[in-house]
Amino acid sequence: MIEPIPDEWRYEIKFSVSEFALPLVRSRIQVNENAFSTSYPSRVVNNLYMDTYNMQYLEDSYEGINERQKVRLRWYDEDGVSTNKVFEIKRKKNNLNSKIKFQIPTDIELLSGDTWSVIMSRLLNCLPVSVRHHIGPDCIPVLINRYSREYFEDPTGKLRVTIDSVQNVYDQRLCAIPNLSRLSLRHSDAVIEIKGPPDCYEKIKQVSNELPVRVSRNSKYALGYEAIEIR
Repeated sequence: MIEPIPDEWRYEIKFSVSEFALPLVRSRIQVNENAFSTSYPSRVVNNLYMDTYNMQYLEDSYEGINERQKVRLRWYDEDGVSTNKVFEIKRKKNNLNSKIKFQIPTDIELLSGDTWSVIMSRLLNCLPVSVRHHIGPDCIPVLINRYSREYFEDPTGKLRVTIDSVQNVYDQRLCAIPNLSRLSLRHSDAVIEIKGPPDCYEKIKQVSNELPVRVSRNSKYALGYEAIEIR
């Protein structure tokens, strides 16, 4: 079985901004001295966030543990039919982030009528031992979030800005089968992320200082969980 290759560590700064302010944010990005341009067409991003039975990943996020991780299945389309899904472990160490990614080799369909029990068993069984080691024996579906993402990069391809808007959250905790129809909440705010390798830290700060937003903690998993809790 092909083993996953971890991404390199990188800085990642996040902001929350009203969607009404996005035209101003886009204009500031486009006139920035780093010469950002659209690097990829906008597309819909879907994430199935998973956790342990005692919600350890969520608790670590709330407590701000310096070394923590999130586990998710990611795909790109308007629904759950895409067969091109990637299992990701997003790791955080202080101000740096990295991902362990594994392309799912088999069809993991969310709208086939299979129960979560069957889907999760099929998903976890196809993961290599090295990935299973990171997540432990218990892993359950918690929520699916979906949003539209815009991509911007500098000419070197090292510095990247993304805009995530139209955020929808779907609760999976008490569902026998995947829920992609009963919406828990649509977030009215967008999330701006500036990302780059450690040697781009000063540029990342410069870009963030020129945007009309303030740095904030914006874990989409934590925010999504709060949305399904207050429903």
